[in-house]
Amino acid sequence: MVAIGLAPLPTCIRFTTICLAQPFRTVAASHRLALVEWGMPRRAISRRDFSVYSSARNVRAASFHAELMRADYMTNSERLSKQKIRELQEELTMWTAPIAFRERVDEIVLSLRREVFFGQAGLAFLRDAWIASRVASALLPEKVRLVCEERPDFEFCSGGMIEQFEATEADRAGRRRGDEPTIERWWWETVEHCRDRFEAIPAALERVVSKKVAKGYQSGVSLAIYLNLNCYGAYVNEGLPIIANATAPASQQFKNIFVIWERSLYRLWQSGERAVAQWDTARPNEPA
Repeated sequence: MVAIGLAPLPTCIRFTTICLAQPFRTVAASHRLALVEWGMPRRAISRRDFSVYSSARNVRAASFHAELMRADYMTNSERLSKQKIRELQEELTMWTAPIAFRERVDEIVLSLRREVFFGQAGLAFLRDAWIASRVASALLPEKVRLVCEERPDFEFCSGGMIEQFEATEADRAGRRRGDEPTIERWWWETVEHCRDRFEAIPAALERVVSKKVAKGYQSGVSLAIYLNLNCYGAYVNEGLPIIANATAPASQQFKNIFVIWERSLYRLWQSGERAVAQWDTARPNEPA
């Protein structure tokens, strides 16, 4: 999700950060990352600011930068044919072991450029598959598959028992990811930007939760939300109670409520009760 390199002190503290300019913060989608440079004069860094910067726990090797810059030009800019989309849907609906499913989803996503992944109609199932792959690789059921029907979005199978999930993404209102800068573009990222994203979390969750609740689901279905408002680990302790409160309206309708946020999968609700648990969703040496 983030790779941070620290430039020489004492003149300046500069954080060169790889930050996803798209919703799926995954190493497989890393070719669609944008380079973000965090920097300000040393005298302008307050103790609070530095604690936020230094608490970015998602630190990975800066050598990853060059690989990302090359990868964006090696991916396929052509739109997928209807036949190819059907083939991918059929493939991902086959029962698959969680790790193999994640690897295949990452391979597919990595093969597509941003304008295709976000701009072509009919590819929402790939975003559901990404969420399914992260939940499955954390919870490790025996098998996982996508369900290309109205509902549910994906299923787990363990011990002959099927568990169904709805998948959704929470983000800023009106965000147009296909129009965002690609890896060729740079912009400045400050602690204020992180705080702005953090403060957008309640409204983002309330929008998607209210939509899911309004649809009405049969009992036993779990909800998995990808919260695409990362803050580089700065506000996890402050944020979890806020996330739990924002998802509470769905707690009576869904068996479990999971949220993918800050490199982790959190279960916040189970059978209508608060039941917090955490699993890592990123692999070793993976910036996602």
